[in-house]
Amino acid sequence: MPLPEVIVRRGDRGAAPFPADDVSTRFEVVASDRGPVGEPVECRSFAQVRQAFGDHSTTSTLRAVESYFAEGGSRAVLSRAVGPAARVARATLTGGASPVATVTVEAAGEGTFYHGVRVAVAASDSGDDRLVTVTLNGSTLVSGTVSSIDEAIELIDLSGYVTASAVTNGRWPLTVAGATLADGADDDTSITHTQVRTALAAFDEDFGPGSVCASAWDGIDVFTALADHAAANNRFARGDFGRTATVATIEPVATTVRGLPNARYIQLLAGWINVSVAGVTVPVPPSGVHTGREALADRENAAGPGQPCSWTFGEYRTPVGVVKQFTRAERETLNDLGVNVIVQDPQGAIYAEDAITAVDTIRYPQYAEVSAMRVTMAVHAQAKQVLRKRVMQTIDGRGHLAAAATGDVIAICADWYARDALYGGDAAEAYAASVVAETEAGRRPRLVGYLALRPSPSAHTVELTITQVAPSDTI
Repeated sequence: MPLPEVIVRRGDRGAAPFPADDVSTRFEVVASDRGPVGEPVECRSFAQVRQAFGDHSTTSTLRAVESYFAEGGSRAVLSRAVGPAARVARATLTGGASPVATVTVEAAGEGTFYHGVRVAVAASDSGDDRLVTVTLNGSTLVSGTVSSIDEAIELIDLSGYVTASAVTNGRWPLTVAGATLADGADDDTSITHTQVRTALAAFDEDFGPGSVCASAWDGIDVFTALADHAAANNRFARGDFGRTATVATIEPVATTVRGLPNARYIQLLAGWINVSVAGVTVPVPPSGVHTGREALADRENAAGPGQPCSWTFGEYRTPVGVVKQFTRAERETLNDLGVNVIVQDPQGAIYAEDAITAVDTIRYPQYAEVSAMRVTMAVHAQAKQVLRKRVMQTIDGRGHLAAAATGDVIAICADWYARDALYGGDAAEAYAASVVAETEAGRRPRLVGYLALRPSPSAHTVELTITQVAPSDTI
């Protein structure tokens, strides 16, 4: 007689949700060997990125998100871009005494990577049953004995790399042999701003706030797409200039970006960074390390995104050098254009020399600081979250609902003011908020909020006067 026992199993509830005021998520458009197109994937580590999109290759652009996680980032949402001639690899399984097409097998995404997938069909000891095995480059993904077309499809789908569907008028049993996927293409070298825009469109606003990037591509069209997406979805864009960019090539692009309607929603970064991966020095776009350092700084400092993330607390931890060192004169020229330059000082510290947006800082000082845009993004997300619960409530004639909604928004602002992320001698100077109820005839009742913020400016210049004192003088 077996002994009594207690069986305890541990389940996985998944990663904890991010709070509404967390703006450290990195949204990245990438090229990769595999992965879904049009379906963003949330990753909490680079191991998860590899699992979904594969490892580094000659055409993949995963280095920036890898450096983001290495530097301190904790959540990335990736959207894969493919070229205009991309194709999904396919194979057909036949069946019946006189074989006809019975099951179509399609790769989970575009690309030649899936040519390594084979669906083998073997006879079974039980009549018309078939042993179906899905392999990837010779390694078994799933295998099992099936008795019908539906069971075969269900088994094939479990592989995670391909999906199967029945062909009309298909016949059972499947023909012994199988098929290898073929005719896939990713066309990564033909990706332009058009495909980047398509990949950006997959980042629904419900994924939350954060930094939106396409680090492998630069130019005015890509930067415009990033800024437009950020403005429409409560995000903040980072534009990486290319590895070989010079002041001469940067200047016309930065000047054009500054004139965009959404220039305040993007930060331009110049100067690629060297990192060490498995003992090998690898150049990476700056936004990966930079947004990773911001994420870490947000967690370490009570002000969160209210801090400028430059100078001492913004020094990067993982880089080993910079690819190109701009001269002081070049850095000042780029800074005047709204470009943040990555520098390495004589002590070896590497950081972004400034934290400004692409907007004209003289005409629009309220939008100049990256920290101001990130705090505003956080307040936006929090206000949306707390006001969502008010949407279905009845608007009363005495203003109670509007007053309660106003209190919700004011509480959010008061918290940021206490964290020194809003600027003013008192709360009245730092923020103002009100919510009113509108019940006009012919339109749906609604709550309309008005919010004014004064995000804290960072110290841009430190002035120090040094007086030499004679030995006989008093200091």
